Amino acid sequence: QDAICANSRSVIQPDEMLLILPCTLGGQGFSNNYFTPNGQGFKDLIRRIRYILTHYNAEFMGMTWSQGETDAAVGFSPNYQFILQNFVQAVRDYIAYSSSPFEPLQIAQTKANKIPFVTFQMSPTWVAANSVLATPVQTALGNIGNVVPYTASISLTGLPANIRTANIDPVHYDSRQQLFLAQQFYSALAT
Repeated sequence: QDAICANSRSVIQPDEMLLILPCTLGGQGFSNNYFTPNGQGFKDLIRRIRYILTHYNAEFMGMTWSQGETDAAVGFSPNYQFILQNFVQAVRDYIAYSSSPFEPLQIAQTKANKIPFVTFQMSPTWVAANSVLATPVQTALGNIGNVVPYTASISLTGLPANIRTANIDPVHYDSRQQLFLAQQFYSALAT
């Protein structure tokens, strides 16, 4: 749905190709060290990005972040703002510099510190049901644009109700909701 939305909104030119590079695993976050700079998820993310940059003469154009529920945990959620800020900078740093502990880049992406980083806030109904622990994480996601340059946050206010009738969970999206997210993402990039 991301590529369809990008093509329909003329985000890319007819002679360009948009590659969506998913890198996620449900139930993972910073609190279990999956996305910290030494964590498996972070290393996997950086390896994927650097592989594409090195082997396909590509440019990394931006990143979305739709995560936080795992980190709405006792003793952890108050630190989410600081950890998210450091994560954004770490991703940019690993793209900007040609040497890294992972796979070296032949040519560094010099504008990496200006790569847009867009967070999706968590579902308002999930946050309301888990308000004590979820509110600091939701606040951090919403505040990222005020504390880190070239970042934005997308509110999920107005998210349509999930229409699935089986296997519904409060943190994942059906196709209508994904199209809503794509529209919100496009609007955030356009501003």
